[in-house]
Amino acid sequence: MGMSRLLVFSALALCAQAAGAQTRQVSPEADRLLRRMSDFLGRQKSFSVKVDGTTEIILQSGQKVQVHSTGVVYVERPDQLRIEKSGDDGSSLIVCDGKTLTYYSKTQNGYVKTPASATLDATLSNLVASGQIELPGADLIYTDSYAGLMEDVISGKSLGTSIVDGVPTHHLAFQGRDVDWQIWIEDGPRPLPRKYVITSKGLEGSPEYEIVLSSWNLNPPVGDDLFRFQPPPGAEPISGRRP
Repeated sequence: MGMSRLLVFSALALCAQAAGAQTRQVSPEADRLLRRMSDFLGRQKSFSVKVDGTTEIILQSGQKVQVHSTGVVYVERPDQLRIEKSGDDGSSLIVCDGKTLTYYSKTQNGYVKTPASATLDATLSNLVASGQIELPGADLIYTDSYAGLMEDVISGKSLGTSIVDGVPTHHLAFQGRDVDWQIWIEDGPRPLPRKYVITSKGLEGSPEYEIVLSSWNLNPPVGDDLFRFQPPPGAEPISGRRP
């Protein structure tokens, strides 16, 4: 490639990048608050949080109904995770000890194991990519949650302050190509996510998934046993399925 053509190609590439950046219209305040939350949570070596979720299901009649769940998430960086969940759609457990990730279904009393990656971020990415398990709130567990949350964003703004579960928060709203989402971030020295809502625009009826996060503990009493899977009595491997 000649020098003149190389210069033209480089200029076009820079123009394309600039155009892409201009199409994303996020207010400085919304960007600052989201980065602050991501940086703070990413610095935590370990934490636990109670998660109450609501998923909208669209029936064949077009009616929306809600499915509720509750659970607790434990994280020990760089590679350990425990997610306990129970709700209208059954109970499950995800455990990662840094070497193996196990998904256990209480309804089936069966479990599936798969090798874990060196970091929790990589393990979660592989788990989501498998398509076998939906973890819509997992965006907040990554060390750099900002990067994942902003990947599809085309606009965002701060809607001011709001109260979530008695806690003052900053309410942010973002629009994406495929989904819209909102997040409520605790005001003060602990900018923790307190509520997270995802609207799936590409699905009929635009169903929403909502989680409320409470009982944050940034120094939970965790031990290695918490991240080891002990099969309950009668539990057996589920063949032909990987998480």
